Amino acid sequence: MACYSEYFSKLFLHLRQKNNRENILTSDGISGAMLRAIYQKLYCLQFITPGELEFDLMTSRSVSNVVQTPSGRCRVYYKHPDVERAEHIEADIIILATDYVAAEKNLLNGLKERIHYENDVFVIDDDFAIVWVGPR
Repeated sequence: MACYSEYFSKLFLHLRQKNNRENILTSDGISGAMLRAIYQKLYCLQFITPGELEFDLMTSRSVSNVVQTPSGRCRVYYKHPDVERAEHIEADIIILATDYVAAEKNLLNGLKERIHYENDVFVIDDDFAIVWVGPR
């Protein structure tokens, strides 16, 4: 997305290098065709049919908590390592894409005691969501 390219280009060199090191394998497990299809759908939602579905792509966030609001939405509390300040967002659906390998990433440390594990691996439900104590 153009907005991420603009954001990335304005980062200090050491932050761009750190980001590249941390995300070197983020495309493993997904085909080029799938990436193009996702990009085209997001582009369409953002620019061709704006307002049809709101979404955010938020990379490199460390999640500290998720709570259900009185309206039934999820409020996600997180921190971006480049900014080092706590932030939050409300959403109907949250997708935490940590990698295609079933391995824990640091961004989930704040929720660790609420996530169900089996043999040190996340328990995944029929919808491929992590089983945890929190909003569904």
